Amino acid sequence: MNTEDYEKELNDLFTKLFDETNEDVSIADLYLLSDMPSTSLATFGERWATLSDDRRRTISRHLADISEENFQVDFSPVSLLLFKDPLTEVRTAALDTLWDTTNINLIEPIIKLMQEDEVSAVRASAAATLGHFILMAHWDELPRHIEQPIVEALVPNLHNDTLDPAIRRATIESLAGSSYPEIERHIELAYEDGDPQMQRSAVFAMGRTANKRWLPIVLNELEHYDSEMRAEAAQAAGVIGSAEASPALVELAYYDEDLEVRLTAVIALGAIGGDVASRALSQLAEDPEAADLHETIDDALEEMMWMGGEFDLSLLDIDDEDWDD
Repeated sequence: MNTEDYEKELNDLFTKLFDETNEDVSIADLYLLSDMPSTSLATFGERWATLSDDRRRTISRHLADISEENFQVDFSPVSLLLFKDPLTEVRTAALDTLWDTTNINLIEPIIKLMQEDEVSAVRASAAATLGHFILMAHWDELPRHIEQPIVEALVPNLHNDTLDPAIRRATIESLAGSSYPEIERHIELAYEDGDPQMQRSAVFAMGRTANKRWLPIVLNELEHYDSEMRAEAAQAAGVIGSAEASPALVELAYYDEDLEVRLTAVIALGAIGGDVASRALSQLAEDPEAADLHETIDDALEEMMWMGGEFDLSLLDIDDEDWDD
């Protein structure tokens, strides 16, 4: 699409978005808001405040949903505008769009949200989003130097007993991926806390450290009576990546009464890989009574093949004639 056509389509989108007599908001059209030029972004920002609360909630949530499904879009400039929206749901949705962003210019505004927003849910979401930047730095997808100011902003949350527990939970989860030397002690304290949500955050954090020292606890929690904890432990086991967890995860994938736990166990097995996981998932993929798992199993087996350096072309939906193009 050339510049002239793009600008016309964007103007048409603005006309539809900002005319509330047009009730439908096309999700497909919202892709045009990705990577907007600065002049269009300024226009969008000026007109955004004229929209009703419901309209702003709907659009911002659609942008977050698109970002979750498509890592190629970049709504970060729009998100920065939405950080100032008076609605909690809009600010939270704006943070949700950033789960895969590499825009380090957002770090300071996100820290500001975490420290100053009047709503605890937004502050907790901001703390969680900062953890993404820490992980990206550790994976060398972002410069390592960005970690230190993020850690320095997060650490005071660990020592502030007046904070909403949701903010502290998100802080522990985010710092678990960092090089902060005291984080293991705080994970232990969170795990020993009497609050089930704090304990689940501790198990999540154990996984995010990718440290096998936590494996005995994680394996034990795979048998927890609470399905949310079993799912959290299954995810942590997958991130830690030890084949020691495979037999227990196979047991969950096959027999757990909770579908979410079974799905999480399948994903974890795909992340761990190995013969035990491969055989178990391949057999489960043939079980008609496990139809709810089949799509996730296919994804897990594909991930295992990529990790193992092999890929079965039969998984691709390619017609013979495609090779002739």
